[in-house]
Amino acid sequence: MSNAAVETARAIASETDDDLLEVEGYTVRVKAIPAAIISDTTNRIPDPPVPTWHNKEYDRDEANPNDPSYLLAKEEVDRKRGEAMIDATVMFGIELPDGVPPTENWLPRLQFMERRGQIDLSGYNLDDELELEFVFKRYIIANIALITYIQRLSSVTPEDVGKAGQPFRRKTQR
Repeated sequence: MSNAAVETARAIASETDDDLLEVEGYTVRVKAIPAAIISDTTNRIPDPPVPTWHNKEYDRDEANPNDPSYLLAKEEVDRKRGEAMIDATVMFGIELPDGVPPTENWLPRLQFMERRGQIDLSGYNLDDELELEFVFKRYIIANIALITYIQRLSSVTPEDVGKAGQPFRRKTQR
């Protein structure tokens, strides 16, 4: 008898293996991504330290989570975590069956946007195959509808939980 988790993974893989789509004129395969990828990615962005203030009445330092600069820093961390989640979704949820297309077909448009100050590619080594693949996926392929679709594929819906619980007997009330 096979492991239930392995069987579920096979079923999910078989549902998504042939999920080829055409996006922006390019063929892509979308896949569900493990929750651990998202969790590990977003956990690499730490919360800012909570500032303190000195309470003279009790002669002690106390946390001040309502400090305006702290609240702004928390918003920035939330934004960075959202971006990191999208990056992980793009990197692991999109495959390029035909590989990365020749850069002359798409990179000049990104370089134009960069010259206008609208995107920043300076953090990427475009000579590195993996980084080039990511830039192509992130800036050319990954529209919001595709990202949402991949995230939906990767999530467990209430219906999935209900289906998983069907084989188990409910404890009767006494």
